Amino acid sequence: MGEIEGQAPTAKDNGTVQVPKAKVRPRFTKPHRPRVTPRVTPIDRCALFQTIRPAPSMPDLPPRTAAHVHPSPPSIIILQFIDDVEDYMKGKDPEQTLNELQTLYQQYKQIEQGLQQNRIRLGNKLPEIKRALETVKLLKDKAATGDELDMDFELTDSVFAKAKVRDAKSVYLWLGANVMLEYSLDEAETLLTTNHLNCSRNLETNKSDLAFVKDNVTITEVSIARVYNWDVKRRKDTGDAEKN
Repeated sequence: MGEIEGQAPTAKDNGTVQVPKAKVRPRFTKPHRPRVTPRVTPIDRCALFQTIRPAPSMPDLPPRTAAHVHPSPPSIIILQFIDDVEDYMKGKDPEQTLNELQTLYQQYKQIEQGLQQNRIRLGNKLPEIKRALETVKLLKDKAATGDELDMDFELTDSVFAKAKVRDAKSVYLWLGANVMLEYSLDEAETLLTTNHLNCSRNLETNKSDLAFVKDNVTITEVSIARVYNWDVKRRKDTGDAEKN
């Protein structure tokens, strides 16, 4: 909303009256504040997006439930298989023991879920690194012979354009967090080869760690069932003895 201001009408020599156009003046004026967009450098962007995720923590359990700590994966307690439940439960509270086993079981399942998600991520990443490495090798071969390379350049998802590449000297590689750097062909081949080797090793380590955690999950489930059945039998025998 605003106020209308104008000038008085003026008469012309020919007898007509000229009425000036009214101007609308805003009642409240808002001061103009220029918008400043901060400039984020690639280094700042890396520091902004890079996060460190600590390994899942495991609370200390009584010595009776842990044999030793397995070196890989770290911080995972190995549960001993209960050979003799009667001897294992001497001097122990069944309810407390079951709660400890249930807590350990939930921790194993959380670690198993994290390892499965990491396995999927590594499995998707490995083919991408392999394709990038093969492309860099192809560019090096074509640059050495001087041949022209016909390529389909990806503009966006499912949209490609024809491109011809000759005497390529460098490539741009995505490093993550919206950061791309230029590398020479030799440097790019070295970097991708190292990343491909590390990704393959991490995938193999993940498979062994996942199998180890699954074994401990199975042992924990069996231990919970055996301790529960032992407690049910103990209560039944106690009730029969009191009746007699």
